Amino acid sequence: MCCFSGPVQEVHQTRIFARAVSAARQVLVYQMKIATEKPVAMILPLPVPKNSQQDDLVWINLKPYPTFFKDLEVGFDLDISSPVIPGDLKRYQVGDYDASFAPTLKDMYQLHKDFELSIEVWENLPAYKDYGFAIFQLKPGRTEAHPMAFEFPRRVAESENGKLFFPTVHIHDGKVHKTAEFDHLLYLQRAPEARPLVKTRWLESPKPVNTFLNLEQTGYDGPTKQKQSLVDPTSHAHRAEFIGRFKNVDILI
Repeated sequence: MCCFSGPVQEVHQTRIFARAVSAARQVLVYQMKIATEKPVAMILPLPVPKNSQQDDLVWINLKPYPTFFKDLEVGFDLDISSPVIPGDLKRYQVGDYDASFAPTLKDMYQLHKDFELSIEVWENLPAYKDYGFAIFQLKPGRTEAHPMAFEFPRRVAESENGKLFFPTVHIHDGKVHKTAEFDHLLYLQRAPEARPLVKTRWLESPKPVNTFLNLEQTGYDGPTKQKQSLVDPTSHAHRAEFIGRFKNVDILI
């Protein structure tokens, strides 16, 4: 779900990568080009378990690897100073971003009012009343900042059926619309035991990701402080284009 706390003039070339690092946890990497006149926050609602805590989300700094998605695209043989967020939520410096995780909707309203969405928005999206929210503060101007990345706990429903969550609902003007213009490239890696993605829009990379990604830059300290990787080095990746007008919903694969 790509939600902004205020008006944005332009959002395009959104890219999202998803992978389950365990039955209970998933990673997301998110990048887009954006133009905005004032500082805004991007808010990503996440289907986290109830009673999640702020430290349950692990932030991953991809500032040292700004070309993550460009390198990922190679595998498919295609051409291809921030204001401070006040309040009681913990604030993390994740590369160029000030970031916070609100385990509940109520927690999100500890942020400065300039970086929150109106309560009317959430009344029109009742499914998100028990979600958590990853929040990145964005600088004004026209920019393509480095990818945003984190690992978060998954709900039992998603972990049991093996589905990956992509936050793709659009709120760009403070209103909830039934359809939205997508300009998205989605990438994923599935568990080896998952059913093949056949007869779908998903394209598989001809080779495993260790042949085209910089694996040294994909490592991070997981929730137990053990070294983990955003990607499964020996597995292939899949990519799908969502460009055009689609139903304004999150995508589960």
